[in-house]
Amino acid sequence: TAFASEPTVTPGDAYRTTRTEAVVEFTSDTAGQYYYTAILPSDFPESGELEIDTMGEGTPCNAGETVSVTVGNLTTEPYMFFLVVKDEDGTESEVMCINIPEWDWWTLDENGLLTLESDKGLTYWNDWLKSQDLHYQFYYKQSVTGVNIRKDVTNVDGDSFPASEYPNLRAYTVENGNTSYCAEDGVLYNASKTWL
Repeated sequence: TAFASEPTVTPGDAYRTTRTEAVVEFTSDTAGQYYYTAILPSDFPESGELEIDTMGEGTPCNAGETVSVTVGNLTTEPYMFFLVVKDEDGTESEVMCINIPEWDWWTLDENGLLTLESDKGLTYWNDWLKSQDLHYQFYYKQSVTGVNIRKDVTNVDGDSFPASEYPNLRAYTVENGNTSYCAEDGVLYNASKTWL
């Protein structure tokens, strides 16, 4: 008797697109349907086993093609994305887990405004830049025309955005309620305006 082998799923990238959405990519070696769920690590069952309902119709996938799944209704915390692929004969893959990172706490809009939402924002911005090649590091630093500091940010200093690396940075803005900084005419000061 010959038995069909179960589908093999290869994980791809997982990245945030907004505070509440992420994209998860995977490839299956078999055509079929896929089923998934995304949970917080704190919601993982104590039994160590997670059931994914594969009854009913899933979402079609083709063999060898990269599938991009948009996952919504997330919080800013990291998530665990669990996936099963069921082939046309009903054989299911092993449950695959792909980690969705937490929100990056920074955004760079099309006008070059870099918004830092928390102290993690500056750290994650710099970490992300370091992950790029030198050409893209230069490009993105040149793209920054302004920095918007939200109320929870406390870790910006004179070395955060040196003029030699951010030559097009023209102005800072600070959200009301920030107790560490203020901005006047685009110039960043500490909250008591005793230093630039």
